[in-house]
Amino acid sequence: MAITQEVFRRQARSLSGRRNTLTLRHRHIVCGLTISFMSVYLIPLTNYEKKFHDATAQPPNFNADLIVVPTGSKGRIACALAHLVPDQKLFITGVPKNLNLKSLCLHEGIPATTLKHLNTDNIELGHDALDTIGNEKEFKGYLLRHPEIKTVLGITSASHLPRFYGEVLDLVPKYNMTFAASDTSCLPLNFREMGATFIRSMGISRPRQRHLLNEPGH
Repeated sequence: MAITQEVFRRQARSLSGRRNTLTLRHRHIVCGLTISFMSVYLIPLTNYEKKFHDATAQPPNFNADLIVVPTGSKGRIACALAHLVPDQKLFITGVPKNLNLKSLCLHEGIPATTLKHLNTDNIELGHDALDTIGNEKEFKGYLLRHPEIKTVLGITSASHLPRFYGEVLDLVPKYNMTFAASDTSCLPLNFREMGATFIRSMGISRPRQRHLLNEPGH
């Protein structure tokens, strides 16, 4: 009887040791995954947030060689046209294929007389972009066609600005790029916008045709 109890005690101690070993392994695994997640996602996000705030803290250069504006919520294009100065170029990206400059302004509620005072030869429309990633590709294509451009001002809505900035991040230092919000002063960057930017930077996006220029979320 005593021998049987001793065997049971040994087996219990053995099982307890195995459980402790498994628990320790699980802790190491969880700890490793946590550190990996922080190094891959949280630290880059923190760096991105700092870069975003540094860039948007710069006063908008309304005398830049080029103003670039993606279509979306109303007010973006009107803001860009209002700040356009003589000999300055304007690139509007993401315009539906069935719209030209005149019909685009009509859709945006911009008075027809506005274009009479502007050099429309310096205004170019991009018709291929379906989302923010597409805006970035069209924008880079425009810059390749216009090597004379040295400085750029980006105009979009405050809520879209973090996402737009994330797509053109590599162009900011090269073109001394500054930004302006068409509707209000730039909102503080939040985690949701940062996450959306990084998801799009990894190519997880679903291009879709927009039928209305003021479609929410673009």
